Amino acid sequence: MKNKKRILSLLLGVIMLLAVLLNTVGCASDEEEETGEYTREISTADDGLRYDEKGYLMDDIPEDLNYDGKEVNILTCKEMSYTICPEEIQNVVLYDTVYNRNLIIQDRLGVKLNWVLVEGVASTMDTFIQATANAGDGDYDLICAYSLTPTALAMNGYLENLNNVEHLAFDKPWWSTSVLENRFHDTIFFSATTSSTPVLRQMFVTYYNRQMLAENKVEDPEQLVIDGGWTIDVMKKYSKNFYQDIDGNQKKSLLDIYGTVVMGKVTSDSFFYGCGFNVVSINKNTGMPEFCAAGDDYMPMAYFVSDMVSWLCQTNDAYCPSTSEGCAEFLTENRTAFYVSQLTEVDKMPDVKNWGVLPMPKLDTEQEDYVTAPGNAFDVWCIRKGARDLAMSGAVLECYASESYRYSAPLYYEESLSPRYSNDMNGIEIFELIRSNLEFDFGRLSNKQLGNFDEFMRNSYMSGNNQLIQEWATNGKSMQRKLTALLDAYKEAGAQ
Repeated sequence: MKNKKRILSLLLGVIMLLAVLLNTVGCASDEEEETGEYTREISTADDGLRYDEKGYLMDDIPEDLNYDGKEVNILTCKEMSYTICPEEIQNVVLYDTVYNRNLIIQDRLGVKLNWVLVEGVASTMDTFIQATANAGDGDYDLICAYSLTPTALAMNGYLENLNNVEHLAFDKPWWSTSVLENRFHDTIFFSATTSSTPVLRQMFVTYYNRQMLAENKVEDPEQLVIDGGWTIDVMKKYSKNFYQDIDGNQKKSLLDIYGTVVMGKVTSDSFFYGCGFNVVSINKNTGMPEFCAAGDDYMPMAYFVSDMVSWLCQTNDAYCPSTSEGCAEFLTENRTAFYVSQLTEVDKMPDVKNWGVLPMPKLDTEQEDYVTAPGNAFDVWCIRKGARDLAMSGAVLECYASESYRYSAPLYYEESLSPRYSNDMNGIEIFELIRSNLEFDFGRLSNKQLGNFDEFMRNSYMSGNNQLIQEWATNGKSMQRKLTALLDAYKEAGAQ
């Protein structure tokens, strides 16, 4: 069912985005930008569902729902606010589509969104968590958090079980399928959409240089991707014979030319998830998460890391520096055939005709779907326990996700992405492949609480030695205990 749903979502998404491009739908008029007036036409198809005038599925929020101007307090990270809640129109598509989406939410529901900004990204997450801990009942109706924060909030009992909240429909295409897949003890404490601007910009993708590949007599991989044949072995093969020691120091450096460049060690996670591996998976018999390294995936995972270590460290075909600093020049100066980074760097491509964007490669052709992993700086949503009106919080959250799906994501693609790398049917289909297969691994989101499993792989790539086996042998039991403690905390929080 999961694969059928994704295929249907992909086909619908391609048709919808093509319709948007053909009709050259732009941003709202000046008058609409000022008023945010919600005037969307609604139609009902033969399937009984509601669609807007562009063919996008509508949510099930009642059309007459109105909270008469009630203020909704939303705690969010100051560092992410420019892509979540810009304060004014700036004549920049990235910001203005988000600004207008927020106006639409207010007008549809009759609410006033009040964004409360605090520090809360990476090393300052504790500040964000403390702000939540100090909140009184009703201080925050919603929490829009940095992705690695909600697990700590849930374990401390700060969050409402979203299973019990009216208006939320996690089977809709604007929610990641991971939301329901990671449900256990009948609890869902946080959710993520596949269509918000931070999520779209954080998606890990593979940029490819058409000219360099052609000069090396390598076929354009776009159709290969669509046909399902874009695998890690193909990427390795296509990355050969590009290396040039430009600075003459007889070792790989930031000044050389490569077949593949990976933007820093955190970005190397994209291969692990793209090839179908996870930190944890849900046991089909118990319905509970367990470490993949503790099960049948352990040896395939270990072999995979060994192969990646060999490719990234022991050949000149690929290069993965420890940090992202200085990596963008590989893209802007055309010094790599493939460049693995986040979608946000599409703005830096120097020649829009010379570059294309692909999903991360599969492990092999037996893997059914391409899998997209995001970086860490994206929005994950929760409802603060004790929120004044759970139904209102649920309506705002559902409206945020659905309007991102129908309004801001298509406009962001049309106005910012398609002119940069492709506006033909292949480009649209590949964009939908990337977006519709976006997954959020519970183990990655809970990485800090579970012992930083991701670091095992990253350190392997940086050291040139596969440390996964030794690290798991040393720390596996401790990590298992941490997972048990996390699940016990979830069970207790869900029972409250």
